[in-house]
Amino acid sequence: MYHTFVAKSPAVLDVLRVIDEVAKTRTPVLFTGESGTGKELFAEQVHIRAGADTSFVRVNCMTAATGADLAKAFASADGGTVFLDEVATLARPLQETVLALLQKTSARVVAATSRDLERMAADGAFDGRLFYCLNVLPLHIPPLRERTEDIAPLAQFFLAYFSGETKKAFAGFSPAAMQVLCGQYWPGNVRELKNTVERACMLGMPPLIEAGALGLAVPEDGCSAPPGAERTLKAAVTRFKAAYVRRILNETAWNQTKAGKILGIQRTYLSRLLHELHIR
Repeated sequence: MYHTFVAKSPAVLDVLRVIDEVAKTRTPVLFTGESGTGKELFAEQVHIRAGADTSFVRVNCMTAATGADLAKAFASADGGTVFLDEVATLARPLQETVLALLQKTSARVVAATSRDLERMAADGAFDGRLFYCLNVLPLHIPPLRERTEDIAPLAQFFLAYFSGETKKAFAGFSPAAMQVLCGQYWPGNVRELKNTVERACMLGMPPLIEAGALGLAVPEDGCSAPPGAERTLKAAVTRFKAAYVRRILNETAWNQTKAGKILGIQRTYLSRLLHELHIR
């Protein structure tokens, strides 16, 4: 069973256009992006748009226990698609197992990670041979805050679902509630939005979800001081700097070399900046 795919932002529609083309081939695809952006749903789209009546086998690499488990998954996906979720978390021996299986399988291989796999390979933390096998077509999934056109339709989709779950006939969101939703930074991305709507359905009362039921603070501008925080100019500049650096890192899938080029600073200085700003 596949997830319902909801999107209207140009950024996501562009990714889907690429997926339409790659689905005609068996080219390996590597989805990158922050946790919660829905990389599994994009992987499903690669398989669905291929149009074949074959298996889509999900492998959670964080819990993949043995080489035998991986071999079984690849065998089950024969002629179909095997999806390696959070592939960066594979133990080194299992990375070698996957590398060997790639030489034998007839399955399409789609992988996903929220980590900087290229840097991990360069640092020796991930098998470079496997990285290059998986990274034939890298596709970055932008965070929700960079595709704000998707917030309203996603929120409405989740509302319809959780209205049924909670047996409350919600007609929609109040204008104030939708304004709060669209103004959030959403560090947890689509997953966080889903959880927020679920909570609002449990706490709110029909006919509309009101802003108060969301449990969200008024959106900040990146340098506004949260309650109790220091409000000096120096503190505000530091908050803005941290928010902006984090934004660029997210845009580059935490590739510090690429982020440093955009920011106009050396990678070594960026590393020091991350330490000073407590960015992890």
